[in-house]
Amino acid sequence: MGLPIEPGLRSQKMKLWVKGTMTTGTQGFGFVAGTMSWAADSSNVYVTDATYAGQVVTDTAAGVTGMFPNSPYAASLFSATNPGGVCGRAVAGGIRVRYIGTELNRGGQILALEHPDHNSMVNMTLPDMLAFPEAHLEAVDRSWHTVHWTHVWPGEETFTNTTEPAVGPVETHNRYPIMAIAVQAPSGVQGLFEFESYTLVEFIGSPSSAYASPTTTHNQKTNVLKQKLAQLTTKQKLKLSKAPVQAIEKAGLNLLRRESPTIAKYAESATPILEDVGEAAGVALL
Repeated sequence: MGLPIEPGLRSQKMKLWVKGTMTTGTQGFGFVAGTMSWAADSSNVYVTDATYAGQVVTDTAAGVTGMFPNSPYAASLFSATNPGGVCGRAVAGGIRVRYIGTELNRGGQILALEHPDHNSMVNMTLPDMLAFPEAHLEAVDRSWHTVHWTHVWPGEETFTNTTEPAVGPVETHNRYPIMAIAVQAPSGVQGLFEFESYTLVEFIGSPSSAYASPTTTHNQKTNVLKQKLAQLTTKQKLKLSKAPVQAIEKAGLNLLRRESPTIAKYAESATPILEDVGEAAGVALL
């Protein structure tokens, strides 16, 4: 499903994935940090391994690996000087992490944060992240812990010839982490976690034209969903990170049916949107 706003261009719709494992480092700190990059050779996430010796989120350090999404398009195709290139636009995205190590080593705390202004999270410590009211700290368990990417700036809703959404009032393009899930394990313990990152994206341009499909625009309906998202409390966001996706989707549809049958009908046909905005709306009923 494409982003249902004007202009409703024909586009290729894709769900890009990165999956793998993350290990806390020598000081017990580890993270999975996301950039929302959609190029096949650009880092979508940065992940720590057991050799990481730092205690900050970073994209350039020993023990930190950048991982690429399963995109069909290389970064070279996203260029203002490439007439045969492509442009991308983010629809939704997120990261989820859960502990998969031994019960003996399970412990510590886990925190998920999307930077509210989509600024760089490089060099942020766990206390830095906790300073944001959007952050929530939980004990490490075996359930999924989730952070969702949402549109913050107008430029993030437009097609761009770079490998990531435009951010900020001047619409800059810097491929740095803007959301992260960080873990602080007990002293002397290195925890093992699995993660999944997803990026819902639209592509336009010559290479994608054979796979393009119509995009239905529903500005009024999208605005209702965004309003519900903006009304979420921190407690509701915490529920969002713990609730099963199916339950959230069902609750979201029930909420939308109360708003308008037309909006509900749209939501039922836009499952990918429910994974971001619709899920958040659904939390209000959980």
